[in-house]
Amino acid sequence: MSIAKRIVLTFAAMVAVALVSIFLLWYYGLPELGVIGAADQKLAQSARLLEQAADHQRNAIKSVIAQRRGDVLVVAENRLVALQLAQPEGRPQKDVARVFERLQRAYPDAFRSIRIVDVKTGTIRGSGEGAEVGRVFTDHAFLERASQPGVSELIEQSSDQGVAVVVIARQIHASADDAGNDRLVALLVASLDAAQVIEGGMRDEQKPADLPPRELLMQIGIEIYRTMNQSPSIGDMIALPAIKM
Repeated sequence: MSIAKRIVLTFAAMVAVALVSIFLLWYYGLPELGVIGAADQKLAQSARLLEQAADHQRNAIKSVIAQRRGDVLVVAENRLVALQLAQPEGRPQKDVARVFERLQRAYPDAFRSIRIVDVKTGTIRGSGEGAEVGRVFTDHAFLERASQPGVSELIEQSSDQGVAVVVIARQIHASADDAGNDRLVALLVASLDAAQVIEGGMRDEQKPADLPPRELLMQIGIEIYRTMNQSPSIGDMIALPAIKM
């Protein structure tokens, strides 16, 4: 091989090595010298986008729950229902069924169930499902937590026949004497389908313009979790701590 060819091949090899080195430096960076590569920059940007999306979704879910809390409060403060509950022979079922029907028309599938439970006996005195009237509410621990003095409202995550739900309990008070003193007579227990809460929040709230489509966010999330060698839990995504008010 002639000297000229050797020089050309050597020069070509050096150029190729230089180009590969520059590409690797651009893509992976050099953390020891504080040089951040394109891969890490993209990962950081993706994490920020996911955080924005998570914050947005969290606020949307809170907004939907706040609306449903308002609906439950209106029902719990119905004086006619409270007066019927204050009487042992009172029959609030007709009014409860009518309210549940209105809620279902206003918010289809948002409310999975609505029950009025006697705090003393645990008996269901009113329900969106008429067949439940007269049955005993089985979660006695929840009734005890929700009926504590000063806890006018209790929100917890639970499950109903294998379906994740958000349970909102509201105390119902009735006048105990002519002086206007109130006493706790029952609990209004409403169950919201957690999936409907999430979908309703994302449907009602406007998505920020700087967020990418959901499909891209999901793909970014998958890549991040692969990088971190972790798997997200569905329970962690919809977990809702108990709220006492």
